[in-house]
Amino acid sequence: METNIQDYTEQQLRTALDKNIKLRRFKEAGAVCQLLNKKEDWETLGKACLTCLNLDLGVRVYRQLGDVGLVWSLQSIMDTEDPKLLSGHIAMFLSDFTLAQDLYLSSGSPVCALEMRRDLLQWEPALQLARKLAPQQIPYIAREYAAQLEFT
Repeated sequence: METNIQDYTEQQLRTALDKNIKLRRFKEAGAVCQLLNKKEDWETLGKACLTCLNLDLGVRVYRQLGDVGLVWSLQSIMDTEDPKLLSGHIAMFLSDFTLAQDLYLSSGSPVCALEMRRDLLQWEPALQLARKLAPQQIPYIAREYAAQLEFT
């Protein structure tokens, strides 16, 4: 006796989604997400795709979620050839900034770690990185840091 996926309960579908993600069957996981049609399930699938560097499906998932900013960001890094740099971008998108910094520093573009810390307004780590990577940036970072301190 064959069962149809539409006959499963929501709990069974969530279990199937988790199993498919763990097995990296993202296409099947996407079909389950379409049946569940819940934002949190799509987000789980999207994060799993990004973690496995499956950017094509990640773009489709975040397009389904309506996250235009992340879709554009993912499309802008799709041609990145350096795997550590690409992984650093993904870690940053997933808000794992410590991992992103480590990956950036071990990539071919370690200055990205400095740019990330500066964009996050994390001035002390940015100054530490600037001392090692780009001493010419220290006056600009110090000025921005001072301006922020004036307002607080």
